[in-house]
Amino acid sequence: MKLFLFISQSIYALMLVPWFIVWGVSFMVFDSGYSLWGVGIMIMVTLYPIAVAVCSLLSWIYVKKMRPLSIVAINLVPSIWIMAFALIIFVF
Repeated sequence: MKLFLFISQSIYALMLVPWFIVWGVSFMVFDSGYSLWGVGIMIMVTLYPIAVAVCSLLSWIYVKKMRPLSIVAINLVPSIWIMAFALIIFVF
């Protein structure tokens, strides 16, 4: 379990480098003015490092207290952002 947590959180940490670039480029959604869609996109992009920090912290805190499946589920929440970004890149 600890090896899985270490590997997955290392991947999340490596994904923070491209996230920073995407976050900087995401401000261009406001070039044509403010919209609910643009604000929503910025909020979702900005929440990735927060999700990584919170889920990583919770998974290490609960490693002895919860079942392994619950810890895996908590730890895989930030992968939603990675999969969504990969889907956007490969589909469009």
